[in-house]
Order: sequence, then C-alpha cells, then structure tokens
Amino acid sequence: GMGGVRRDGDHAEGVNSNVVLGGLLAVVWITLNMSLTFINKYLFIYEHFEFPVFIIIVGTAVTWFGVVFIVYVLRIDVGPRASWRDVQQHWKALILLSLLHAATSGFANLSIVFISISLSQLLKSTSPALTIVLSRIFEGTHTSLRVVLATVVIVAGAALTVLESPEFSTDEWYKHVLGISFAIVSEFSGAGQMVTSAILLQRVQMSSWDIILTTSVPMILFMLPVWGYYEAAEMFGYSSPASTSALNIRVLSMVGFSGIGALFYTISNYFLILYTSSIFTSVVANLKVVLLVSVSLVLFPAKFNTLKAVGMCVAFTGFVLYNYFKYRERVASHHHNTPHNTHHSLIINSNNNDTAETDTSGSDVDSEQQASTSSPTSSSSTPSTHSLLRKPSASVSGSGGVSGGG
Repeated sequence: GMGGVRRDGDHAEGVNSNVVLGGLLAVVWITLNMSLTFINKYLFIYEHFEFPVFIIIVGTAVTWFGVVFIVYVLRIDVGPRASWRDVQQHWKALILLSLLHAATSGFANLSIVFISISLSQLLKSTSPALTIVLSRIFEGTHTSLRVVLATVVIVAGAALTVLESPEFSTDEWYKHVLGISFAIVSEFSGAGQMVTSAILLQRVQMSSWDIILTTSVPMILFMLPVWGYYEAAEMFGYSSPASTSALNIRVLSMVGFSGIGALFYTISNYFLILYTSSIFTSVVANLKVVLLVSVSLVLFPAKFNTLKAVGMCVAFTGFVLYNYFKYRERVASHHHNTPHNTHHSLIINSNNNDTAETDTSGSDVDSEQQASTSSPTSSSSTPSTHSLLRKPSASVSGSGGVSGGG
C-alpha cells in the first residue's frame, strides 16, 4: 500500500477472491452432503446393506482420526482451542451433546432406510417448530410472528404429506410408519442438540475441532451397543445381491468412501463457516435442500398422489417464506452490527462475527441448527502445554461424524 492507504482496486480484488472462495466451498459442501446421502440410500435400497448405525460409526471414527491427525500429527494451526479445564468443567454437557448427536445422526440414517429422501427432508424442515418452542423455554428467545406463521405453514404441509402418503395403503405400511417415526425422533434429538449447544457455548467457547475431539468417542461408545444388538449378527452374515461374497469390493468401497467423505465434509463445513457469512451459509443450506429433494426424486422415485403433492408444495412454500423472513432478520441484524466506516461484503465476509445456524446430524450448516460463529483469530504465541484443545476460530454445534442423511 501507499503510506498504509488501501487502494480500491486491491479491495475489489480481495472481495472477488472471497466470492470465488465462498462459491467453491459451497459447491464442495453441497456435493459432499448430497453424495453421502445418495450413497447411503443406494446401499440401503440396491445393495440391501441396511446397517445405518454401522455407517454412522465408520463416519464418526474416520472423522475423529482425521482431525487428530490434522491437529496433533501435522500440527496444522486451526486457531485457538479450548483448555482441558474447560472440557472438565463441562463434561456433562459434552456427554449429553454426544448422546443427542448420536441419536440425531443414527435415527436420520435409519429413517431413509424406510422412507424416501424427499419425505425425510420434508419432515426435517419442520424442525424450526421444535426449535422455537425449546429456545423459548430454555433460552427465553423471542421469535417474530411472521416466522411463527411460516413455521405453522411448514408443519401443516408436512402433516398433509404424511397423512395422505400412498405408502400407508401398501402391505408394508408399518415400514413407512417406522421411517416417519425415526425421522421425528431425529428431529427432536436435533432440536435438543441445538439448544444444548447454544447453552454450552454461552458458557464456554468451543470450536468445531473441540466438539469433534471431545464428543466423537462418546458417540461411538453410545452407538456400539446398538450396532452389536441390532446389526452385528446380520451384517456378518450379509451377502450382496450382486455378489456371493460376504462383503464385495463395491460395498466396502462405498462404505469406505462414506467414511472418508464424512471427514472431508466436516472440513468443508468448517471452512464454509470460517470464510463466509451466516447469510451466505443460510442461502447455501437452503439451496442444498432444494437440490437434494429434486435430485433424489429422479434417482430414487417416490410414490405420489395429488394430496401428497399439494402437501409438499404447501410445506415448501412455508419453507421458502420461513427462510426469507429469517434472511431479512439476519440482514437487518447484520447492518445494525456493522460499523459504517468498515468495508464489508454482505455475501462473503472472512471476518464474520454474526450468529449463524447449522445442522448437526452430519454437522451441516442447515438453517436453525447452528450455534454462534465467532471470527477467525490468529495468534503468534506458542500454545501452553496444558492446552488440550485450542479456543475457537469458528464455534459450531456439530460433531464431526456425519450420517450423510442430509
């Protein structure tokens, strides 16, 4: 610069590079999210590898080992980390968070064994209703009337879709009921996870790396007995329809890719939050839902009737209205909190101090399920030897293990 003065051309170039980076991260994040969901659904439907808990365990384990490798072996600077004392003081909340995340991911993956991805996503879109209630009870959070009304429209559309679903008239209607029940349990667990995260992060700042390192192992310990009781025996006797071998190369490869994809999905989720604004991540998350439902209807056709189609349209309308209202509220809050003399990009902001919202079943950036995101900070000081984890460069509510269930 000339005498410390920043030229307009340099600023414009920086903004453009941030836009490109944000767009690239969004594409990677959406692609990985959708790929994991479709791989799981393919394994369940076409390979009859109906072991969703095992897939969650693999994804969680691979993500944990990957983060340990990044932080402790490669010693990549991921920003400040929480101290061991913080972990000790809040271990009960972290255990609860682990249990809720295991339930959210496990039941979400179980649901798509029995119901379509589109229906699962539709039921998931009703999560704001639970979030509004729980946030009001535990945090005293006020929600605007227009957001509440949009949520009512979502729930009404989802109810119409579920009640008029043609699958109820088939001989295997009970499987449809199971799938819907699992999706609802996942939704309740996810709402509880969001509230627990919000309360925890009011007391101590923890980054996504902190959450992964502290909750992944308890998650696996929670899920192993479930896998052992419900899946282990059948899995060891599994034979793919396409092969006489117990576990053919294709199935093993897809499960392995699902695990590795979970790790890279978590990393992309971290950087998406780190280098973009809450407004941008909200738009990306909503775009992901639309793409996921649209593509899933092509790849995995679902049964429809007129009332079910109407219900989906009503729910989708409510979903659009809800996110539009939330978007306007974020923009208003964003302008209110931004100094007038600061150069700032509304779409991409690498020094984001907004409150963002993310999906924790895979630790998504899905709307209404993201805890506070603090601005990235860099420190030239050497970390103290008693530090287990660093303080946050981006605080999120999710754990690293993801189901790929959207």
